[in-house]
Amino acid sequence: MEPKRNIRHICLTGFMGSGKSTVGKILSDLLGLRFVDTDDRIEERTGMSVKHIFAGMGEEAFRRMEAEQIRSELDDPAPHVISLGGGALMDSRNLEVIRGKALLVYIFSRSEKIYERIKHSTRRPLFRRDDENPSEEQSLKRIRMLMEKRSPGYEKADIKIDRDTMDAGEVARQLFGMIRKDYPMISVPKT
Repeated sequence: MEPKRNIRHICLTGFMGSGKSTVGKILSDLLGLRFVDTDDRIEERTGMSVKHIFAGMGEEAFRRMEAEQIRSELDDPAPHVISLGGGALMDSRNLEVIRGKALLVYIFSRSEKIYERIKHSTRRPLFRRDDENPSEEQSLKRIRMLMEKRSPGYEKADIKIDRDTMDAGEVARQLFGMIRKDYPMISVPKT
């Protein structure tokens, strides 16, 4: 850990379907911290689903909202666990702000496992649009292309954990142990 970082929060990053929200909820319970999913917050704030924001306003508008939401969460003085959208680190400014205030955890998952988890999802606008029904091969190609594009941001994480070898609870418990040992300033006891 770099000496001058003022780490208060834990941000979970990774591709859609890697389990950020599931792991984040379990981890936040273990640490006694609040859990926030930035996509959920944006949906609450706008009254629109992420899918409808993409369709009606475009990806650029969504990314602006996402950046605002990330900054808002990181400005909160109370430590909490934040699940980021899979493309949040495409904006280097988000990465810079996150690295200044949070421990960044990359939940890694292989494309085949991602496909298995999201193949029936209708909530992920960059994976499948309403007017298409891609084959497994087409879907895997799209997943791999997006993963390659996003990989440079993911690889800047403080911690990388392989989701495919563990269930969400095991991932959360392993992260809990690492955080309690190496980043004790983040965790707070339950009251």
